[in-house]
Order: sequence, then C-alpha cells, then structure tokens
Amino acid sequence: GGHAWHVPAALEFMLQAANDRDHPYLLILDEMNLAHVERYFADVLSGMESGEPVLPNLRRNEKGEWRAVGGPVALPENLMVVGTVNVDETTYMFSPKVLDRANTIEFRVETADLATDGAPLESIDAGNLSHARSFLRIASTTAVPASAHAELAGHLRELHTLLASFGREFGHRTFGEALRFAALLEQSGDSDPLVALDLQVLQKVLPKFHGSVREIAEPLALLASWTFNGPGVAQGDGKFDAISPPGSAEPALPMTFAKIQRMTKRLQANHFVSFAE
Repeated sequence: GGHAWHVPAALEFMLQAANDRDHPYLLILDEMNLAHVERYFADVLSGMESGEPVLPNLRRNEKGEWRAVGGPVALPENLMVVGTVNVDETTYMFSPKVLDRANTIEFRVETADLATDGAPLESIDAGNLSHARSFLRIASTTAVPASAHAELAGHLRELHTLLASFGREFGHRTFGEALRFAALLEQSGDSDPLVALDLQVLQKVLPKFHGSVREIAEPLALLASWTFNGPGVAQGDGKFDAISPPGSAEPALPMTFAKIQRMTKRLQANHFVSFAE
C-alpha cells in the first residue's frame, strides 16, 4: 500500500523528535546561508508558527522502508533549530522576516583564543535530564511564563517608544519572545532583567539595523545612548558619541553597546553599515 518514502537524515531526526516528546531535540543546519533561507525554510517557519500538520507521519517497516501511517502531523514542539552562518561574498544575508523569528548570536575570535595548546574537540557528557525537561517545558509553551519580569517588559516598552520615532520599532513577536527568553534565562540561574535585556536587544533588535549614514546614524546614536545610560534615563539631544562616550561609567548594556560601537565605526568609515561583520 502506497509508495515508500526517501527520508533524509534531517527528516528522520524530526520524526524521532515527534515520537519522543519528553526530550529536547536540537537540529543544527551548518552554513545555512549558502542559499536564500526563504527559498527552503519558509515551510518550516510557517509550520512552527501555525501549528498546521506539515510533517509526513512516517514509520520504518520490517523491510527498512519508510511508509506513511496516517495523515501529516505538526512539527514537534520539542524540536529546536540552530543554523550556523558565515558572512562573506559567497553567502546570502537573512531578510528581516527571518531575523524577526530568530535570535542572532555572533561569535568573534579574540587574539587570546588563538592558543597552540587548546584542547582537541571531543564529545561531551549529556546535561542534567531534569534541567533539560524544565527547559523544554518552558520553551514549548506559547504563553509568556508567569516568571517573566514586569521590569523587563517596561524596559522593552520604553525602547519601543524610542525606536518608533524613527519607524524602527519591533512587534509583538519580539516582545513576547524576549519575555520567554528571560524566563529561560532565569531557569538557568540568571534572573537579572538587565542581562536579559542586553542579550535580547543584541540578538533580536540590533540585527535589523542596517542602512546608509543618512537613514541610520541618528537612530543608532539614540540606541547607543540608551544602552550606555540605561533604561529610564533621559537621552539628551541625540548627539551621543558612541565612539567616545562621556565620563568613565560602564555601559548599562555592555554587550549591545560594544556591538554598536563597532557598527558606528564602520558607519563613519563607509557611510553604510549592517549588523553582519
């Protein structure tokens, strides 16, 4: 009855996750931007957000053949997708639609990292099972956890108001996912709302900042002032110098401010800048 399916490794992994809902599954797509992401990943994003059944319901029979055993099923909520990206002239950049649905994490190599006695790559021990299940329980719910910080929500609303004056405000998805991120971060042991804010502005708001000096210089300077002074502080006349900030104070959101400084330098040198370096 019916044709056998060809099941690549990625689909087999998804099917395994669908049949083992008590454990988190992490699917890693290497060099994800060698092609336009929207051309091959749009159905996955739609399936994740809509909950519609888009995954074929397959089982392997005694002959080793993959056969359909019913109608399609929804993508399992215990499946997380991570993609690696290289930025050079042979790759494609992500569109705002993709960036809006992801946390962009940048890895930079410091000089001190170039050690000759580094440990070789090897497998690592599995993490604590109860911790993994707790993470899965929070990550698989669409509701904002009760532990999400009201303080963080206030900071995000303040930032939204500032960015809206330049037409660069974020939407409901970014706001809700930032609160869920804070809950997961708290579950891992860090309950500081400013740490969660720093990471989410860096990973979800700043990646969509790109453009010419005329269109981006002023909002980038305002964001630099806000991340340096911290939420709740008057931002002055919009002439904040991110390269040489006033005084000797440490920035309130140090990771985001450091990235803005690098972006500002490139903007001044090239009259155009994007998050990708």
